[in-house]
Amino acid sequence: MNPNSSQRNFLFIILLITVCYSEASAQSNFDSTLFRNINNNRSVFADNIFSFTNDVVPYIAIGVPVAIGIYGIAEGKKYEENSAFLLILSSGVNLLITEILKSSFQRTRPYAVLNDVNLLGKKLDDNRSMPSEHSSSTFAIATMLSLHYKYWYVIIPSFTLAGLTAYGRVYSGVHYPTDVLVGAIIGIGVAFLVNSFDEELIAVKDKIFETVFGRTSKNAAITPYYNGNSFGVSISWSF
Repeated sequence: MNPNSSQRNFLFIILLITVCYSEASAQSNFDSTLFRNINNNRSVFADNIFSFTNDVVPYIAIGVPVAIGIYGIAEGKKYEENSAFLLILSSGVNLLITEILKSSFQRTRPYAVLNDVNLLGKKLDDNRSMPSEHSSSTFAIATMLSLHYKYWYVIIPSFTLAGLTAYGRVYSGVHYPTDVLVGAIIGIGVAFLVNSFDEELIAVKDKIFETVFGRTSKNAAITPYYNGNSFGVSISWSF
């Protein structure tokens, strides 16, 4: 569904407000106080939960759209193929915007400037804190999935994982609360923005497939295999 220009302008304004808010809140005392409240509230159970969410995000960001895409192409389901394409595209746009903002704000991670921070895991090589890439990525994926699969068993788990991931980054000592809040808003906004151009983007994708392969993606076949020792997928294309 393509929203009109006013809806697109509204999404742009939301993203712009997010950028302005993140700059204004970067040195907020409230932000540091809330960070302390979250970071100091420790438990072994929470350590295990947030260690998992910290580590699983890259696999989700890659695995979910790839799995949907493989299923869509293998089974000839155009809706799943297009959904996977939009998931990948929104994740890419989200990462680009997040990286640009990280480089622009250059906000240092809390464990690097505050004393007695409880750090879950090792210190990161990248000390740029604002916005949280884990937060923006998970919320972008959760939003795009929810836009395309409007079922409670998709929406609730998706946003629960995104929320736990965002909270866990503060708990882990690597982000301030506003870092993850801004990341969440960026991820949601980017997903809505990419989805608002779904017809145009899918048409471009189909044109590229047709130009490069001489056929549309309907002629692709991806077949899982297992030979007793190893497993994988075979990919074939008919011309």
